[in-house]
Amino acid sequence: YREMGEGMGSVLRAASELSAYTLCDRATFRTMEEALDLEVLVEGDPRMVNVYHVIVTARSKEAEATRAFAEWLHSEEGWRIIDGYGREQFGEPLFRPTS
Repeated sequence: YREMGEGMGSVLRAASELSAYTLCDRATFRTMEEALDLEVLVEGDPRMVNVYHVIVTARSKEAEATRAFAEWLHSEEGWRIIDGYGREQFGEPLFRPTS
C-alpha cells in the first residue's frame, strides 16, 4: 500500500511504472490510457460509482449563477451534454448524468 498524496494522473503514472493496482475514475483513465501500461480489471460494479454533486449555498456570493448552473445540469440539455462528453473520442461517455 502506498499513499500517494497526488492527483489521479500522477497516481496512474506511478501505478503504470510500478506495475501496481489502483482505483481510478473512468474519465482520467480513458484520457491517459494510451500512455499507460495498465488495463481495467474491474468495472461496472454499482459500488464503484463516483458521484459528483452540485450544492447551492444560500450564502454564496454568486448564489443566482450557482442556482442557474445547478438547474442547467439537471435540464435535458445538461444531461445530453454530460452523457455525450467523451463519447466520440473514447466510444463511451466519460461521465453519466444521474438524478
